Amino acid sequence: MRSKLGMLVLSAGALTLLGTPTARADDRSVVIGVDGDIGVAPDGEETTGGGGGALRLGLESDLLAILYVRPELGAHYHEFGGERAPSLWRGIGGLRLGLDFLLRVGAFAHAGYASFDSPVADESRKAFTYDVGAELGLGLLPLLNLGLHYAYVNIGSGDAPRPFDFSLFGVHLELML
Repeated sequence: MRSKLGMLVLSAGALTLLGTPTARADDRSVVIGVDGDIGVAPDGEETTGGGGGALRLGLESDLLAILYVRPELGAHYHEFGGERAPSLWRGIGGLRLGLDFLLRVGAFAHAGYASFDSPVADESRKAFTYDVGAELGLGLLPLLNLGLHYAYVNIGSGDAPRPFDFSLFGVHLELML
């Protein structure tokens, strides 16, 4: 029992040395996030990389003074190049969870509905979409976070012959109100 208590105290001390949680007036913040993204489709998709972005709105809460949890809603647009050159809109809802220090490390997952438009007639669709990813951020000020993120994105097949998936690399800026 003493060794477990000792490990807990040592862990708490180490976390304190790593940084202090981002200061906030209370334990809930409205978060407005803006993402800039680069998408990379897997080989064989006949598409080249493309760019896009997202706008997110969430309500972040502190959990155990060192964690953050944020349910959020968002809209995402992305356009690719290449022979298929698809463009897509996604409406998503999901959750972010992570460590809340000056350096913020977290994971996220979203699900929603996508409109996928392709010049190939049978590839266009409206279908279920999801993403899973990770983020690394820097809490520059109590009201501002700047960071990097990676996500795997999947758009279901819907009426098309196969689903479409891609990797997303990006930067984000979040305003905490």
